Amino acid sequence: TYNPISLQPYTACDDDIVDGFTEFDLSDLITQIEPEFPTGATLSLFEDLNAVYSEDIIMSNTYTNTNQHSQFLYIKAEINGECYAITTIEIQVLYTPVLEDDETIYYCLNNYPETITLHGGVLNDLPNNYYYSWSTGENMTYIEVNEPGTYSVTVTDPNGCSSSRTITVLGSNI
Repeated sequence: TYNPISLQPYTACDDDIVDGFTEFDLSDLITQIEPEFPTGATLSLFEDLNAVYSEDIIMSNTYTNTNQHSQFLYIKAEINGECYAITTIEIQVLYTPVLEDDETIYYCLNNYPETITLHGGVLNDLPNNYYYSWSTGENMTYIEVNEPGTYSVTVTDPNGCSSSRTITVLGSNI
């Protein structure tokens, strides 16, 4: 019996090193796709079709993709020990913003109330392509400050992936 099952791609944000490879939570993947299968179906994940036929199941709850940015995994659904369906799901690595490293800068206290500008620090792209959330409550690509403190920013891609950085502003009288 042929039981076609069409699944939407499963996505995860790229990790600290933005390289198109990341660790996927397979427990979460299974939980998300279970409603697409009949109640009581047992789902198993495989790296490729040969693994399906040799019953080489991915046993870990996590999986790091071996093809950059996306690849397909195979899913075998069984009901009462009988094969119900074999299908694929695409796992996709979503782009995560790359930011400048955390930094410490100095603010000349004798220049108060003049301000200095702190930038979100997006690298390799236009800053306006992202959403910003500063520890000050502001949501611009940069903020103006005139006092020492620790300021953090979370930069979020429209796909929902985000990165953060911290800028420490130290006061100086020199």
